[in-house]
Amino acid sequence: NAIVLIPNAYDAESCERIQRLAYHEAFHSLTARIDGKSLVGFAQKDMHHMGRWFREGAADFFAQAIIATERGSEYVGVSTLIEPGEMIKMSSMENGYRVYIVGHFVVEYIVANVGVEPIFAIHQAIGEGKTFEEALEEGIGMPAEEFYDIVENMEIRTN
Repeated sequence: NAIVLIPNAYDAESCERIQRLAYHEAFHSLTARIDGKSLVGFAQKDMHHMGRWFREGAADFFAQAIIATERGSEYVGVSTLIEPGEMIKMSSMENGYRVYIVGHFVVEYIVANVGVEPIFAIHQAIGEGKTFEEALEEGIGMPAEEFYDIVENMEIRTN
């Protein structure tokens, strides 16, 4: 396996963005080895193997966490409002850019509440043949629908 980075104009503006992109894609490579899914694309039958919010959000979370660790700085999280029903819409691998910010936020929520290990356990359970919803429920200890309801109704407070 190889990772080829072709940054867009936004990513190419700074070394930090290139570094973040590299860590993001490296995380995908790692988790593809755990869950056995292709990095390049998905057959139609596999399009719903994992919520894209989870796939992209976990990669963004870990990229940011690694950068903060390397710099010896505090991890700074993301914040976003999530519309009712939005999480279920992000269950397909076909959705757009909001999966990154929403996913990053929701993965932070998972890590803050149940730890980092469930992120990898979810990938492993998918690799063992469980559906994403089954793996998510096993990893976080509640059904996906209940979890989606919690994060979609969360109040965001900023200082």
